[in-house]
Amino acid sequence: MTQAALATALHRTFQQIQKYENGINRIAASTLIEIARTLKTPVAWFFEDNAASAVQSPPATSARMISAIDGLASMVSDLVRANLIQVQVNFASTALGDLPLAVYLIDRDGLLMYCNAAAVDFAGRQPRIGQDMWCVTWRLWEPDGRRLPHDRCPMAIAMKEDRAVRGASAVAERPDGSRASFTPYPTPLHDSHGALVGGFNALAPLAA
Repeated sequence: MTQAALATALHRTFQQIQKYENGINRIAASTLIEIARTLKTPVAWFFEDNAASAVQSPPATSARMISAIDGLASMVSDLVRANLIQVQVNFASTALGDLPLAVYLIDRDGLLMYCNAAAVDFAGRQPRIGQDMWCVTWRLWEPDGRRLPHDRCPMAIAMKEDRAVRGASAVAERPDGSRASFTPYPTPLHDSHGALVGGFNALAPLAA
């Protein structure tokens, strides 16, 4: 589809579509959903390459991967600021469900609201929606081998201090005893009034 045809379908100007494609203007979550619907493709398609690179090419510190994760968090934030909490979960299921990168959402109290299939695989267990707190993992450890309680994990810190946490790392232990090192990207979510209402996290594996 040409930029002109897409602009017509979306009731936007040709120049605006150019700015989206060239990365000059940021695309809101609602607009991306419109674009995906017009192009008859899943929203997740727009993130598959970046998310796959995060999983297949550790360590998880590449600028491309960080940009992709921050983009996902920003899109969910857009929906939350519009006070569309249920839409947020539905969007996550539609847009993030098939991504190879483990992602999940929690509510303002830290309770798990949503996790995708990659998060289930990463955790080696079925996380309990509405019961598990702060993370999808079974047990957590510091990189130096000390036990890391879930209420002191990076996601918990991000929520308690109301700030995105970047540069942290941890080790997830699965029920079968296997372990995986990862970098989390916890990001608080706020409503249209700036109140903290939940959190988004992505878990990018690190090289063994």
